[in-house]
Amino acid sequence: MDDSYGNRLAAAAMGMGVLLSPDTMVLLGNFMGKTGGYGLGLLAGTMILFVFISPVLKSGHPFEKRAADSWVGSRFIYVPLIVKGAAAIFLSTGILVSSGFVFNEVFVYWFPNFGFAFVLLAAALGIQLAGTRTVLRAQVIFAGAALACFIVLVGSGLGRIASPPVPAGFPGPGAASLPLLLWVGFDLVWSAPEKSDTRAPAVQVIVLAGILFLTWGLMSAAHVPLNKLSDSGIPHMKAARAVLGESGRYLMGSAVILGTLAAVNALFTVVGTTAGHLSDAGRMPRWTKNRVILPLVLAAAVATMMATGMAGSDRLEIWIRAAFLLWLMTYVGYSANALKQRFTLSGLALTLLLGAGWACLALYGEAESVLYMAAILGAGLAPGLISVFRSTLQKNTE
Repeated sequence: MDDSYGNRLAAAAMGMGVLLSPDTMVLLGNFMGKTGGYGLGLLAGTMILFVFISPVLKSGHPFEKRAADSWVGSRFIYVPLIVKGAAAIFLSTGILVSSGFVFNEVFVYWFPNFGFAFVLLAAALGIQLAGTRTVLRAQVIFAGAALACFIVLVGSGLGRIASPPVPAGFPGPGAASLPLLLWVGFDLVWSAPEKSDTRAPAVQVIVLAGILFLTWGLMSAAHVPLNKLSDSGIPHMKAARAVLGESGRYLMGSAVILGTLAAVNALFTVVGTTAGHLSDAGRMPRWTKNRVILPLVLAAAVATMMATGMAGSDRLEIWIRAAFLLWLMTYVGYSANALKQRFTLSGLALTLLLGAGWACLALYGEAESVLYMAAILGAGLAPGLISVFRSTLQKNTE
């Protein structure tokens, strides 16, 4: 991965990691069940939105040199780390257990589902401890193989494709805002741990994910009744079986496991990379740069949640939802930082994302989700506010 092409490929695979996770495929299937043929237009529109705002987000991202100084002095500096850390723990717990059930039901019936979840967690931890080169190579393999499974499934269903049905009325703002969450995580293209400054253009990842969502969404809505997609916890598995029978189940089962490894590997990596940047800026202890400690902490947290039964709790989905809604809202922060640095950038991008983000928040506006979001945000703001308070107190005493 020392060459420029290898770095770009690895960064793109990082950006696709979360987008290939089983939770993303469940969200896509439920969305298509609620919107049918209308959903294809909404997916295309969301893809265009993210393509449009990606340069603004990149300009304000904490890893960008021009934006780094303003983030270092900001009271919000720890928010991206805490939000991604929450996503790493909560999403990893959920999708690892989901993969365990898929392995048990599709491949090896006698193997304990939780046992396989721990095997996958151990594999992900082993990759993290093996070093950066192994992390990047594994990410390319996981993401590439998962995409290959979808390519085969989509190709197999094209010959029997039909126009997807549409619901009686056009989807309301709640369903229409769902696609925003599908692309959350594409910004990991800027977080790949590499010495080179080369980055895979975010537009490539956004468009690639858009093609995947559009084609698989079309396959799902065309081959499975909409009500069975919208109400299912495994719409991707139902669609795969409808497209290619038992072979489809095996392919989607493989995609679930590979996508889980890609997502966990990417999330563990970005937490370490973000902590490393904060350490370099003097805002985190030096030990946080150690490539062994943070993966062990994250893996221990995930293992504890699985062992205590959190994976089977409805609250886990609320925690995941809260973390990803906040992750979406950090894009607003990046945009604001970019606009602060360069006033020539259009304020339209920030306005659109703010409106879309709050529409998505309204979709999940039950009190419990808001409380969970507040808890995560509070954890992210606390260190920065404490730092500001200490600095102010020190100046006053002087």
